[in-house]
Amino acid sequence: MLKKAAWLKIIKVFLVVISAMIIIAIVVIYRFFKPKEDTVIISAVTTQTSNPVIKTVHYKDKKIRVLQMQQQIDKTKPTILFIHGSPGSMLDFKTYLIDKDLQQKANLLTYERVGYGLKNTGKVFLDLNDEINVIDTIRKTWQLDRIILIGYSYGGTVAAVYPDKVLKKVLIAPSLKGEYEPKFLAYQITKHPLVKNLLPPRIEAAVDEKRMHIQYLDQWVYDWSHFKTPIVLIHGKKDKIVPYNNALFLKQNVPKDQLTLVSIEQGNHALIWNQFVLIKKEILKQL
Repeated sequence: MLKKAAWLKIIKVFLVVISAMIIIAIVVIYRFFKPKEDTVIISAVTTQTSNPVIKTVHYKDKKIRVLQMQQQIDKTKPTILFIHGSPGSMLDFKTYLIDKDLQQKANLLTYERVGYGLKNTGKVFLDLNDEINVIDTIRKTWQLDRIILIGYSYGGTVAAVYPDKVLKKVLIAPSLKGEYEPKFLAYQITKHPLVKNLLPPRIEAAVDEKRMHIQYLDQWVYDWSHFKTPIVLIHGKKDKIVPYNNALFLKQNVPKDQLTLVSIEQGNHALIWNQFVLIKKEILKQL
């Protein structure tokens, strides 16, 4: 039998090891979710066929970074505007942005939604009207007329409710109904001040938006029945983050001739990464 002193020593060593692991995990998470500097983003998407530039637009008191994959906008081509989810970044669409076929067919732009960039980190908009107005600000700044919106997750929500002022929309696993949002225990735990204060700002932003989905999306009034913009909706039936019921909701409410539903039988929520070939094919069809 171990003596009491030996047990206390074992417990002390165990607690030290656990504490060290927690600290290391927090440091790694913070580093992973730290917003990237301009030079890092540019380096990540610079290829033989791309010459990207980052510009800044202002909306209210916010500075928003916009990544433009071509030095000059070609007005003879449509412009694809990618909208990331939460948490997310402009680099979520890296594979699409550096794709030669997409670059040849369209101008490629993406931007950093408020709350996920170097500025205003963690402080997200909780009103979809602000998200819509940011896109309008980008459109006016670049004088864009022919736009295709491509949104992923909550970026898909933003694209979905954007007015009928664009050519087409490609929605990838969008949140559309608060009643379908999973009530994960993790979201409840993050309400605790001790946990909340340990979260990286981008994760805190995502948690705030996720809670807002539950409370706000069902209050959002949108006349889907008079929808005019063609939509391609891509959703995985095994999605545990944004359930497939969201896709069925849109299918039931949007005019049949306006919606193409692409269902992925074993698809999860990470579609923009693990279904690149399929999604790229659907995007090219829109061009």
